[in-house]
Amino acid sequence: MGFLAFLIFGGGSSLASFYLFPGKTPAKGSRFQRFARKILIPILLGTFTSYALSTLGQALQWFRAGQIQEWLLAGLAAIIIGLLYRQAIR
Repeated sequence: MGFLAFLIFGGGSSLASFYLFPGKTPAKGSRFQRFARKILIPILLGTFTSYALSTLGQALQWFRAGQIQEWLLAGLAAIIIGLLYRQAIR
């Protein structure tokens, strides 16, 4: 998977899990801080997690680049990190 795929797939799934999980996001801080807390941080966390788990899976020879297992692991990891982040900021 390339960087753009990590950004779109990992960031998108993490952002979706952040918004689909019920709860209210704290509204403290400046406008940029609220934007970062709601959008930027989940996208960056999902992208980094997808990349890290994909690299780890390839290093442990669980799969090769581009296989469906890589996509599934990257998506699942991004969703889990989005849910954990949502719980952490509440």
